[in-house]
Parts: sequence; structure tokens; C-alpha cells
Amino acid sequence: MKHAFPSVVSAILLIVAFAGCGKSDQSAGTTVPHPRPGSSLDDAALGNGIYCSTDVVAEGPVRLAGGSWSAEDAEGKQTLELGPPRARGDLDGDGREDAAVILLGSGGGSGVFVDLAVVLDRNGVPVHAASAPLGDRVQVHEIRIEGSDILVDVTQQGPGDPACCPTQNTTRKFHFADGKLVDTAPPPQAAPGAGEAPAPGTAAPAPGAAPSH
Repeated sequence: MKHAFPSVVSAILLIVAFAGCGKSDQSAGTTVPHPRPGSSLDDAALGNGIYCSTDVVAEGPVRLAGGSWSAEDAEGKQTLELGPPRARGDLDGDGREDAAVILLGSGGGSGVFVDLAVVLDRNGVPVHAASAPLGDRVQVHEIRIEGSDILVDVTQQGPGDPACCPTQNTTRKFHFADGKLVDTAPPPQAAPGAGEAPAPGTAAPAPGAAPSH
């Protein structure tokens, strides 16, 4: 998929941002023209930043405008949006306030793929440093930053839930280090064989009963 950009400058900015997507080295993003030294990442800066998605936007990073981006191609309309909520804190220990944000990506189908994204402050320029997928049509209620950890309160699909209608409330936990966002509290999984009928001649265990050996 290819989309034209308005100028050579835009293309250069995208190349610089691509170097920052998934990396957190101190040089990432510092060559972007006209940085704002010492400024924190306000909503306007985040809403006009350059991002990568783990599920859509196959051509790589794109620049949001007012918190959203879209493009039409042979496969349909692709969109990437900056969704609520978001949180701020110093994730990489450099004394600057970084951000944890939510990206909502769609490739034209019914799915809306939700990413947790780390945005670092590089001299006032937002640099998308890492992402982790939260799932399809997951509802995000709150994000909290505690040191280099990010806690995300979500409603996600539980066992038997259709993709459209998640019902399972849980807190996901991610750790940011070395340019990577690691899921340290993955979503709970259904027990092996859950939902399967008992074998003939056996009774299903009573709720709370200890498994037999």
C-alpha cells in the first residue's frame, strides 16, 4: 500500500519517526526540525505525532492530524486514532515527562485493534518508542504509570465472549525497558479443556471442588 505525502519534508519526518518506533535510544527523534526544548508532551503534541500500529498501516509510520489519520486503498479504508485515556510520567528516567497512550487501528473491517503505546519526550518532540497489543475491541478505562511500569484497566473478551462484546474486567501490566514494552500480566486464559463436555461416564466437578488425581 502506498500513499503520497505532501512534501519531501514530510517524508523525511516519517523516516526519522520510523527510527523512533520501537526504539528508545537517546538520539531517537532529536533530529526532527524545530524541537521545543523542555516542554512536556501536551495533548496537541500527542495528537499530531507520528505513530506505528501493530495491526494496520502496512507502509509504516504515519502522522496524525488532530488525533487521527486515514487513507483509502484497494483493501478499504485504514484508520489510526489516538484514543482516551492517557497517562504521563517519566518512563525512561531522563527527567522528562513521557506518555502512555492508546492507539485504535482499523484496516477496513469490523475489528478495532487497540495498542498501548509509549511516547517519549525528546526535547519536546513526541517519539513513539514502543507498543504492545491489547486486543480487538478491548475497552480501556484507565492508564497509570508507576515508575517504568504501566497499568491498564480494561474490559476484554473472556471465555465465550464474542469479539464485539467483551465482559471480563482486568488490569494489564507492562514494563518499559530497553525500548521494549513487555507484558508482565498477560490476560487470563481459559483452563485447558474449558467448555468441553465431560467424557462419557464421568461427572463434571462441582464448583469449587478440588481436581481429582
